Amino acid sequence: MAKGFALVPETQTALSPIRAQASGIDLEFVQAQWLSYFQELDDPRGKQGRSHDFLSIVLIAILAVIGGATG
Repeated sequence: MAKGFALVPETQTALSPIRAQASGIDLEFVQAQWLSYFQELDDPRGKQGRSHDFLSIVLIAILAVIGGATG
């Protein structure tokens, strides 16, 4: 059955270092910058329902707004 355009997980992990080198971006540096900018944010969620890292949710929200999300 067709899987769409998604890569097989083994292929995706194998290509990640290659993509990082090809783009010329130091991913560890970018991640360190991201954490330094937003590490002082307080997580407003209660202890229950913390399945996902708060900074990951913030990043997804920022990228969604950049991509045109309105709600």
